[in-house]
Amino acid sequence: MVKAGQVVDAIRDLQRALELAPNRLEAHAELARAYMNLGDEAKAMSEWELAMPAADTEPSWYAQYGKLLLENGKALQAKGYLQKAVDAIPEDQEQETYWVFDAHRNLAIAMGPVRAAIPHWQKFVENRPNSPYAREALDALTALVARYR
Repeated sequence: MVKAGQVVDAIRDLQRALELAPNRLEAHAELARAYMNLGDEAKAMSEWELAMPAADTEPSWYAQYGKLLLENGKALQAKGYLQKAVDAIPEDQEQETYWVFDAHRNLAIAMGPVRAAIPHWQKFVENRPNSPYAREALDALTALVARYR
């Protein structure tokens, strides 16, 4: 676990780095994560906005920002970023990383009416049968289908 003092030091270092190179979008993403660790969601959102121009090359950034928006009651805005994350997932990350599953799960939540999430979960289960998260996705799908029979 990262201690608050370490996070504050990291924020200070990242701010200095951005003074020297304000267009370093990776630094904005790292700063967003640091603010999230401190629980300063407003600053984290501001930093994610600055990092978004490079998110096409780092789709996990869309997922992280979308999750933060969703957690802050901005489901409509979150849905757009989460959909971008899901659409941009490189094939080599489909099976191996938790953020892929998390992006799909949060997109299903952001879709609003639970019934709208059923086709999303079906697609996840069909396209990723060997994913370490396939069981969780199948459980979510089964629960949704049972609820709407």
